[in-house]
Amino acid sequence: MSDLLKKHELKPKAWRGYTLDELRYRRALTEVAIEIERDRITQSITDTVPNALKGRSSGPSMMSKVFGALNYVDYAVLGWRLIKMVRGLRRKK
Repeated sequence: MSDLLKKHELKPKAWRGYTLDELRYRRALTEVAIEIERDRITQSITDTVPNALKGRSSGPSMMSKVFGALNYVDYAVLGWRLIKMVRGLRRKK
């Protein structure tokens, strides 16, 4: 290697950690990133959920929206769980 390249060669220094100001800056950046991600997820959910239920509800009430969102398999699973729950309530002799 030429003397010029040796002069400008990077020599690794022992890493001594972050200063208090660097830690505060990194923490602030992380908090901002978390807040941005929360907003993105919230916006994604609010965009997706109304579109998933659109066209299934037949009326303005909450129960009609809930029943409109369920299909036959969901009703079968709910019925099966209800039967199991009722069987568990019966007194065994």
